[in-house]
Amino acid sequence: MREESAVRRKTLAQLNQDGVRAAKSGDHVTAVAAFSHLIMRTQSDHITHGELHVCYSNRAASHLALDLFSEALNDAERCISLMLGSSPSSASSAVRYSPVYVKALLRKGRALMGLGCTRDALSAFQEGLRCDPFHADLRRDLDAGHKALLEDVLTGKNLQLKALPPSGPPSERITYHPHSMPLHRIAVDDDDRLPSTLLTAFQAERDHAVRDSYNYATIQADVAMPKRHLAYLADKHRLSKMEAAVARAVQRVVSEGKDCRVLLLGAGAGYLAIAALKAGAAHVTCVERWLYLASSCKEVLDINQVPQEQYKILYKRPCDLVLLKDVPICCNVVVCDMIDDGLLGCGLIPAVTHAAASLATHDAVFIPSSATVMAQAVQLATPAVAGFDVSAVDAYRWFQSQQLPCQISAESQILKQLSDPQEAWYFDLACPPDCAARKTLDLTFTQDGIFSGVMFWYRLQLGCDDLMLDTGAVLARSFALPGAPPAGTEQDSWEVCQTLQPAYHPIAGRLKVQAGTMLPLLACHNTARMTFEIEEAEYEALTVSDPTFPPHTFAMLADNSRVDAYQAALQRAVLRLRETGSEAVVLDLGSGTGVSVIQADVSALQQGRDVPFGGANIAVFDLFDAGLLGHNVLGLLDAAKRTVMQSSATIIPCAASVWVCAAELLTRRVSTCHTTQGDSGVNCSPLNKYRHDDAYETLHVEDLVRSGAPFRLLSQPVRALEVDFTAAVGGAPPSSQISVMNAVLFWFDLDLDSTTQLTNCPHAALATLLAHTQQEHPTPVATVDSSNHEPPYDENKPPNSSAVTLPSAEPSEDNSLKSSERENSDVSSLACAEQTPSSSQQQQQQPRHHWGQALQYLDCALPVQPGSRVPLILNRDGSKLHFTLRPGVGLPVPRPPWKIEWGGGSSVENPHFQRLHYCKLLIADFLQRLPSGRFPSVAADMKILSAHCGSLFLDPQALAETTHTLTLLESLFKQPHLVPGVLPEAVSHVWSASNAPTASSTDGTDMDGGCERNAISHTSSQLGGGW
Repeated sequence: MREESAVRRKTLAQLNQDGVRAAKSGDHVTAVAAFSHLIMRTQSDHITHGELHVCYSNRAASHLALDLFSEALNDAERCISLMLGSSPSSASSAVRYSPVYVKALLRKGRALMGLGCTRDALSAFQEGLRCDPFHADLRRDLDAGHKALLEDVLTGKNLQLKALPPSGPPSERITYHPHSMPLHRIAVDDDDRLPSTLLTAFQAERDHAVRDSYNYATIQADVAMPKRHLAYLADKHRLSKMEAAVARAVQRVVSEGKDCRVLLLGAGAGYLAIAALKAGAAHVTCVERWLYLASSCKEVLDINQVPQEQYKILYKRPCDLVLLKDVPICCNVVVCDMIDDGLLGCGLIPAVTHAAASLATHDAVFIPSSATVMAQAVQLATPAVAGFDVSAVDAYRWFQSQQLPCQISAESQILKQLSDPQEAWYFDLACPPDCAARKTLDLTFTQDGIFSGVMFWYRLQLGCDDLMLDTGAVLARSFALPGAPPAGTEQDSWEVCQTLQPAYHPIAGRLKVQAGTMLPLLACHNTARMTFEIEEAEYEALTVSDPTFPPHTFAMLADNSRVDAYQAALQRAVLRLRETGSEAVVLDLGSGTGVSVIQADVSALQQGRDVPFGGANIAVFDLFDAGLLGHNVLGLLDAAKRTVMQSSATIIPCAASVWVCAAELLTRRVSTCHTTQGDSGVNCSPLNKYRHDDAYETLHVEDLVRSGAPFRLLSQPVRALEVDFTAAVGGAPPSSQISVMNAVLFWFDLDLDSTTQLTNCPHAALATLLAHTQQEHPTPVATVDSSNHEPPYDENKPPNSSAVTLPSAEPSEDNSLKSSERENSDVSSLACAEQTPSSSQQQQQQPRHHWGQALQYLDCALPVQPGSRVPLILNRDGSKLHFTLRPGVGLPVPRPPWKIEWGGGSSVENPHFQRLHYCKLLIADFLQRLPSGRFPSVAADMKILSAHCGSLFLDPQALAETTHTLTLLESLFKQPHLVPGVLPEAVSHVWSASNAPTASSTDGTDMDGGCERNAISHTSSQLGGGW
């Protein structure tokens, strides 16, 4: 310490004199130390000196005396660069002929000679002699260099073995755009190539070109991530693997006698943090990029009574973490759970790279430790539908997030494997790559087919040799790949991960291939995304990258039973008309599009121009969602009846019935097979508030049961509503009652005519769930009067407690429906005395329809006993069905922060509400500037974000959904005949996106924005507010 303080007190001149004095006396170690202190002082104090290059030259001489040739070369080159300045060509002759410059060239040449670079050393000597032709040391060293070169020639040292040139361009080191780089100069190629210069989140937040798009995508992902994380908590296979890997890593560090400190990137709800602490970790730093997941992590750790000194929660991007300020100490276990179907889309490699370089010890354990990417050529094709070739729609199989819109199985007849899987990439996450890479894979096709894209998946090594997470297990089971056991066997290593599945990347077009042929496939990655492409080929058709195309169209076309039923009903209707001698005039109201037709289209139809005089005598439509009426089917049909349909027209379908049953979907304590005996698991109930939404959600009960979600049925199905499409629109639905807790599940039966009926009822899943309910409560208990005081609602109680709603699973007595006429009201009540479907109907195996089922969370939750009767109110507001409890019954359920009512409503004081309101203002501005045509399209902005998704730490799935919504809005609002509010004469009106299902135009005609148009509503107000 005294020596350091003495050095600090010395001036630069004194340090230079010490170095020169030590060098002349032969103490070159002391000389190097003195010159190094001088140079470090100038750097730390930001001092510039005109003679600083002399210090570098003198230190180079001392390095040469110590045979430190590499260090001497660096100092000599630094001296030369300081003397020549930023423009070597314009340097003055005084500089080039100065003795210091000549000595620097001499020392550079001697350093190169010491490194064995004889030719480069001769070049340095020759350059020095051009400045001073009579320099004795340069002439002597030049002669020595020539002799050394001749000796190399005689002994054969000059021979060099050159490798073959690489097949592709060399790897490009990943760099980042400078903060001052304007983003409007950053071009994204139309051929979807990966950029090697990536954007940073800091730049995207501040540049005016993409700032609004980036903030909007971030907020939308913030809102969606907590609910998606609930599916992660239900994925027992993935959760158990990660828990076991974390526990083993912590125990390994503790066994070495070290304090285990864990850095958890992508902490989620904090389950792995608690698992690490239980395994013996001293401290866990939880880093979460999404706001509401970070707050949920804090709530989960508090409710599980984890001491605050054992953890720290950071709401930050992983690349922004700073040691000491954010992370208290270097961590020896790094867990990164930021993975998606495409592996790199969430920023896995940038996060691990920053942690390894700045936040982890040199011997830290990384989970996952490596990833092996497998690729396979496949054919994704839509089979013939009702005998018609619809293969043209396959050109739109382009998915921005590389995530398939539905799970693939061998029974789907959509996927065909054309080659054997082969390894595409191997990433060592303990030493992650910092360069973009390209390689060529030789695809040998094993079957004839149409090569449309590459299916790729990965195997994660979770720190231990026997712990692996394979996202391709679903393909191995469905298609019986080599080494995979049958689908029904129990083998842990081949269990299917429910939240991760194989990804798909389409090639530029559809290519016809034959078995036995080979084709080179170019695989690329830039540490933020992977792509696969064919460099040169003759395609039958090119892939259309249209983000406005609705992905669920492919599931609709794959629903063959629905198409066959519609075809049979149409044939019978046409046959009946022919028997009467009438000609069939059919009006298709969007049955084959899969996208809602807004009413402006139907209202503009005219007899004699669009349909023959006399109108259509058959109308067919399929604009249903999981809740039957969500796409404003009744309003659309009513508009068609008023304009182009005959009064006695046949309508297909003619009627529908909505069935509903009480359900419970609550996450309480989460545990896996690795949870020790006596441990009740981790209480994750704070996340339940993110389940609530004003609208119902679409799901498939079969997938919900298979995923292991905490879902239970609490009553028998009950008919809640009957709709007659042939009658006039309007009227009140019938009344009945059921028992319920916090949610209702409903579906519908669709009567195409008097012969054919379609239903999206999940019979097999319902039978399984009801059987489970009967096993828990085989006998009903006394009936509870709903008017009495209810016990307090506690979502943390176990399922078998007395506060859980479980009505009798026995079929109720037959009771006919009685309509209750209410003037000017669409509200009714439901009773559980309604006759349920017959057992034969429940046991009948029905095909799976693309509609799915609707699950709606109630505003209030009511704990009831088995056999209790609770009134449930059905509200039909135009095109939406909404179930509520009777006013005053039940207790309000927790809601997301952005839905909490402050001061009688969402006020300006709520910052979470303001974040979503900011999104509405962004879209209001975006839609108002569309008519000018002077701004880039939203697709161009989103393409930049998608190309840099990994480096921006965005969520690929949320970004794809946002892009789809915004591009649909842009496409719709560019058509003034559909949206008159965008015309210049309508500037006194503003368009706003809300949860309202319908929209009112300026002429009073209702317009349906549809599910894919984000429910556009039009209000008459002054310009400047709303989306």
